[in-house]
This record gives sequence, C-alpha cells and structure tokens, in this order.
Amino acid sequence: MQGVQALIATANRRLAEWACERLQAAEITVCEEAADLESAVLLAVELRPDVCLLDVAIPGDAIAALQRIRERAPTTRVVMLAAADDPALLPAVHAGANGCMIGTPDGPALARALADVLAGRAALPRGAADATRRRARTGLTARAMRHLAHIVPES
Repeated sequence: MQGVQALIATANRRLAEWACERLQAAEITVCEEAADLESAVLLAVELRPDVCLLDVAIPGDAIAALQRIRERAPTTRVVMLAAADDPALLPAVHAGANGCMIGTPDGPALARALADVLAGRAALPRGAADATRRRARTGLTARAMRHLAHIVPES
C-alpha cells in the first residue's frame, strides 16, 4: 500500500509500537503519532492522512475526537483500536468509524482491515460484529441496524 499515510493516536506506547510495525510491514507510512485527542484532531486536520488509527482507550472522549476528525478531515478514514471488545465500539461505528481492530494480532490482519477501509468498505471483526449486533438490538434505530447489517451481514 505504498503512498498511504497513517496517523496513530494512542497514549499506549506498546500499542503505538505494534501499529508502527504492522503499518511498516504493509508499506504504509506513519506520518505522525499523537498521544492525546487534541493533538490527534489537529494533526488529522493539518496532515490529512489517508487513515487515522484512534485508540478508544485514549484519555478523553475518543468518540468526540472521531466526530471532529470526520467533520474537519472528511477524507481521512478512521479505524478504532481496542484492546478487547469495548462497549465504545458500537458508538464509534454509529459516529462514523470506518472500522475497528480488536487486540494486536500477529500477521497481516491490520493491513487487510486497512485495505478494506481504504477501498471504501468497513472493517469490523466478526467477533466484534456479533457482540455489537447483540448489544445493538436493544439500542439502535431501524436505520442504524440496517447500516450495521450492511457492514457485517448476519450469517
């Protein structure tokens, strides 16, 4: 994926290192790293990276930062990173996240997810999709459920 630039936004040094390694293996350039949400939004607006990896656990309101990035840098795709199936993933998808990555898998999982996102498809891991779908049944509108079904069809 030469020519693709990514912004990494996390306060977790180990997560940032993992993302850097995976992005470099996929020939994606890390244009910058941000350790806080304010910097993440400012850098996304200034640099207009192709993709921003945004940690849901970064201190502050990651969903608000996601919305600000989507509003101010609309061509930047945003992929939420989570250590586990985090309850913040559903609101992130609802707020416009292009994808989610759970954990720090070995191999090309991140590269595959980013390829999908950059091609205009959502990237949501099956396990996360199933859990999100279960939670969503009680809290989403019919329109949001149709959107979620489009992202990951039920088996």
